[in-house]
Amino acid sequence: SRTQSSFSKLRRTAVDIAIVNAAVKISVNEDGIVSDGKIALGSVAPRPMRSKEAEQMLFGLDLSKIGEKTVKKVSCRAAEEIKPITDIRGSAEYRKIISEVLVRRGIEKCLNELAERRI
Repeated sequence: SRTQSSFSKLRRTAVDIAIVNAAVKISVNEDGIVSDGKIALGSVAPRPMRSKEAEQMLFGLDLSKIGEKTVKKVSCRAAEEIKPITDIRGSAEYRKIISEVLVRRGIEKCLNELAERRI
């Protein structure tokens, strides 16, 4: 099996606490089928959390057939699972938007790198 991971963080300045951070890990078996997927988000709940429903959406997908529409559905589901607050660093709505973007980018990065390594 092959695994790829991604971590990204959005913050206001270099020394500031993160507004949102996202980690994505995707593993595929020798047939290119997703055998494991993990999505974790920070600064969107009282403690870091996993997006279990979004992770389940990845399981069993064929790496060669995962398109933009599927990635968007999974990343939107991850953003729907969070319960962010509004504070000095950002509003709850902003955190949901950024969470979706960071998860989508993380999934895309993992999938692209897994596809490149398969060639």
